[in-house]
Amino acid sequence: MITFSNDAQRKNFQVEMAITALQLEVQTGLKMCRIPVMNVLRRHYPDLPRNKKTALKWLKENGPKELITTTCCRGSLRTTASCLKLI
Repeated sequence: MITFSNDAQRKNFQVEMAITALQLEVQTGLKMCRIPVMNVLRRHYPDLPRNKKTALKWLKENGPKELITTTCCRGSLRTTASCLKLI
């Protein structure tokens, strides 16, 4: 069970999961969920490009700079920012 002690942790988790889903959608071409990932990310990054591949590239440059520990798409513990550099 995941618990959050404040709204900032909840926001970071949502952004982290949306970025991970976007990475998988770009790599595989399959949708990860019924809710459009781009809409979730646009809530936090209004200047996000419309194309998924371009949006992922934009997030690499302008995305989260804070260090959020996450399980990377490669299966190792990394930060979201360092995980974006792998793709």
